[in-house]
Amino acid sequence: MLIEIDMDDDQLRRLLMGVSFFNEVKKLGEEQYQILLSLARIYKASPGEVVIYKGDIDSSIYFLLKGQLEVYSGEAVKPEEKVNYISPGESFGTFAMINNDERAATIAADENCHEVILLSLNSELFGDLFNHELVSLGVKLAFYRMACHSARWKLEMYRMSHPDSPLVTKLKDIKLYTGVKDCQEELEALREQAQALSELLNAWNQYLNK
Repeated sequence: MLIEIDMDDDQLRRLLMGVSFFNEVKKLGEEQYQILLSLARIYKASPGEVVIYKGDIDSSIYFLLKGQLEVYSGEAVKPEEKVNYISPGESFGTFAMINNDERAATIAADENCHEVILLSLNSELFGDLFNHELVSLGVKLAFYRMACHSARWKLEMYRMSHPDSPLVTKLKDIKLYTGVKDCQEELEALREQAQALSELLNAWNQYLNK
């Protein structure tokens, strides 16, 4: 079981310097940055400990602050089903939230890492596109830009690794937003784009797991 820990504010801020999303939030102002920190929970995982299981329903979005995580395609930690790694600064759980879906993979702390530290936020903070009383429009834009960028990067990796897949041409069908920036219209467009990218990622995962 993950252990929730208290962390010195200065130490947490230093670790968050490696997370691009939080750097973007900080640029928007200390108030929003502090709001997210006040709502965040910090966890420590033991070497080899499972953080989430494939099929779980979990409302948390996680950011890896320290250590390394391993991604498994099945519901158990089996060496032959290890498909990827998660490094400090990366997030996971975003697309399960966007599509209101179960977890698509099992994620465990690397057995060779002495210390694995994660930050979690409740996905409901970003789910309502029209209420900006607590989390601002700017922060939600930063979140969905992060989600789209992450998905496109993963899809590009799949495309280069498997150039003969029938899914290779699908990414170009998901258009980038070219309208007015930093507005409600962009936020809604990014959400739609993130959903489409997430569905394509799921299709790739099914293709690779055949």
